[in-house]
Amino acid sequence: MDMIGGEIGFMAASAGKAFLTLMEPHRLMFLALGCIMGLVLGIIPGIGGLTGTAMLLPFTFNMDPYSAFALLLGLGATTATGDPIPAILFGVPGGAASAATVLDGFPMAKKGEAGRALSAAYMSSLMGGVFGAALMAVSIPILRPVMLFIGSPELLAFSVLGISMVAVLSGNAPLRGITAGCLGVMIAMIGTDPQTGTLRWTFDSLFSGTGCRSHRFCSVSSRCRNSATS
Repeated sequence: MDMIGGEIGFMAASAGKAFLTLMEPHRLMFLALGCIMGLVLGIIPGIGGLTGTAMLLPFTFNMDPYSAFALLLGLGATTATGDPIPAILFGVPGGAASAATVLDGFPMAKKGEAGRALSAAYMSSLMGGVFGAALMAVSIPILRPVMLFIGSPELLAFSVLGISMVAVLSGNAPLRGITAGCLGVMIAMIGTDPQTGTLRWTFDSLFSGTGCRSHRFCSVSSRCRNSATS
């Protein structure tokens, strides 16, 4: 308990210091600029928060660390806010997080209920963001010592648990769910290993080196579906 109390006190003091540093006018300006750029990049399909951060990173080399962090923080926080716009209006997800939005939002837009779909998407995003931030602030001091002991065996156990949950949610066809989950794991292994940088199943292709992103398949399938219905 003493360790957890010390972690909470240290994180609270660090958060207060960071908040006061961020409240300076020129850093708030960079934060607002990052929010606007994040919204614009979120609307463009295929450009997510990671790609937008990589695009803006060279512009932060000559900035002080706090202003650069404010710019990138505003960009990363609002990219997911712009993702539902192309997903609902055009049937093309702006990122992987909005792939499921296409299933319900695009049919509602074709029925003239685009405003209702956007309202539902933004309200759920707001509630999820606030709840997630509060939960993370409470759980990080408690889970931080536990995270240091998580290794490869524990990550393998999490993966097996995830595939098992897919089988459970498959209803009367658990074997089909396990097969689909294993196929998804195999597809996710294509690209660069995040820890060692080793290229896996790329077959000497530069395009495969970035991996197979879900929004690419959703974009292709949605375009094929739209062309078939038109």
